[in-house]
Amino acid sequence: MSFQVVVYALTSLAILSLLWLWLRAGRRTHGVKVGGPRRLHLVAGLLGAAGWITYLATTDAQLPRRDLVGIVSLFFWWLAVGAGLLLMTQFFPTKARGRHADSRRRFAPGALLGLLAHLAVAVCAVVFTYAYMIAAV
Repeated sequence: MSFQVVVYALTSLAILSLLWLWLRAGRRTHGVKVGGPRRLHLVAGLLGAAGWITYLATTDAQLPRRDLVGIVSLFFWWLAVGAGLLLMTQFFPTKARGRHADSRRRFAPGALLGLLAHLAVAVCAVVFTYAYMIAAV
């Protein structure tokens, strides 16, 4: 199996993960304001996906600044990964016992699936960066 096929398969996996986040974003907020880090996470993921698909679907002859599109899309992928992993830290158990302790934030099965999806997208970002560096795509 060629490395290009792996990159295309991981691109579809990352986009499915992004769609899952987008569909799930309106239902639960888990105490996080939708206008803050979650919006940054979603917008960065959308921009990264759009840029990466544009980078994969074009050639240097079709898009003169294709390398710049690739770099910018990788930046947005990594921004989305960082924001997503930071958002996942809200589910870690704390030992806080006071009025600021939030008992509603528990580690639920949905959070485990979210953590798995964020780690998968982080692996995708590593593979995308490697593929860009060696000019495999």
